[in-house]
Amino acid sequence: MYHTEKDTKSLKTESIVYSKQNDLKSEFSAITNLPGFVIAKDINSKYSVISKDYALLLGWKNPDQCIDLTDFDIPCEAVKAAEQFRTLDQKVIDTAKSVLSLYICNYSAGWKTLLSNKVPIKQENNKISGIYGHVTDMSNTNIFNWCLALNQKDQKFMNSKDNPAIYILNEEHSPLP
Repeated sequence: MYHTEKDTKSLKTESIVYSKQNDLKSEFSAITNLPGFVIAKDINSKYSVISKDYALLLGWKNPDQCIDLTDFDIPCEAVKAAEQFRTLDQKVIDTAKSVLSLYICNYSAGWKTLLSNKVPIKQENNKISGIYGHVTDMSNTNIFNWCLALNQKDQKFMNSKDNPAIYILNEEHSPLP
């Protein structure tokens, strides 16, 4: 596995993770031991590998419990956002471009604001074989306050405190004006 950044015609930076194998579980197995929230999913949005910290946040007892499961199997309240998570995964696969988004969901540890960057995993033949995701907990930062202010101005962002919210930060992917 190696990660590259290349300049696109729009002078933006495009992130891509290249894979030399067809088996994401083997190639990305080190993710399990990485600190923080990291995942690799296949093209069907099934978890291939997940870091221990992320597995625990999503409500599983260990990373092996969620292998070959989807976001619809998450054992915490974040499951309410499963369809939105799946939609973002599909955008990465369909466009072969990364998606940067902000999640506000009720996880096993309570409400969290997470900054997610999902990047396509490409084979050497440029075929998309999965998604690499890195998530950062922003709950105790100023961005959390920014999100609350945004919610007060834009009701499309979050309808109530009981529902999860997803805000796509990439201009080309965002459903908001």
